[in-house]
Amino acid sequence: MSPVCPACGAASATTLAEAHHDRHSGTDYTLHACGCGVVFAWPCEPACAAWYAAAVPLEASRPPGDDPRYRLFFSDLAPEPGLLDLGCGDGGFLALARERGFSPCTGLDHDERRAALAREKGLDARTGDWAAFLRGLPEGSLKTATLFDVLEHLHDPRGLLKELRRALGPGGRLALTVPNASRPLPFGREDFDLPPHHLTRWTPAALRAFLEREGFSVTRLDASRQDWSLTRELMALHWGVKPIAALKRLLLGAAPKAMTDAAPSQGSARRGLFDLYKTFCECLAAAPAALLCAWWSLTRPDSGPSLYISARRR
Repeated sequence: MSPVCPACGAASATTLAEAHHDRHSGTDYTLHACGCGVVFAWPCEPACAAWYAAAVPLEASRPPGDDPRYRLFFSDLAPEPGLLDLGCGDGGFLALARERGFSPCTGLDHDERRAALAREKGLDARTGDWAAFLRGLPEGSLKTATLFDVLEHLHDPRGLLKELRRALGPGGRLALTVPNASRPLPFGREDFDLPPHHLTRWTPAALRAFLEREGFSVTRLDASRQDWSLTRELMALHWGVKPIAALKRLLLGAAPKAMTDAAPSQGSARRGLFDLYKTFCECLAAAPAALLCAWWSLTRPDSGPSLYISARRR
């Protein structure tokens, strides 16, 4: 079967961009650039729960109040009743939304481990078939839907947007973020931006065109904010942490088990030493990361690592 773009359905206007072998599943992928501006993986199939358990460890994320994606959302949209957060994770955003007057708030996720953490916070977090859940909602019953770093994981973004559009009804609001495919990659492609973890890559123009085709009017697009903290972490990872992990594998002959397997397990004495070393590396990287972010801001508009977009349902 020929590769078919999950964003526009084209099969003939695609060109081979790169190839990738996933060591966790043993699957070979090709990545294709479509005429609509989206790069997509083939086969375009989502990872299963067993893959995530093996490849993506359950680790604490940054405090939700410090997350620039959420700050953009709350500066952009006022509370309305009926919010659905797709890809809610451990409920960090849902808790903030509830505090700011969004009610009722519901979350969906594919990872039962993270949804359980959200429920422990008293949040309505569910797992299961997202499209089926949306089909079960009355038309126009939602006022706001959010997808923070979710679209790139979906094997059928058009199908989900169709169901979401019906549930939102005319005037319903949609906010989403994706990794910006136009961002600089000074250290090469990150492990997390490869299939089956990420199935699509989006530029600002490609994402705007996709939403317009699917019946939404874009009201805000922000791709210019450089993330100094992320750049500092990546510098520390590539300059300090990864060389130590590579030396460990060379001496002990151990293959990495997960995408972020440079660190020892949580709670171990070695983990404490590792965290101290990582902090030291991040301190050393702070100044060069600031200079690099300033340079990108001046020379590469709309090249921030995260692309934020909000839209209204037509």
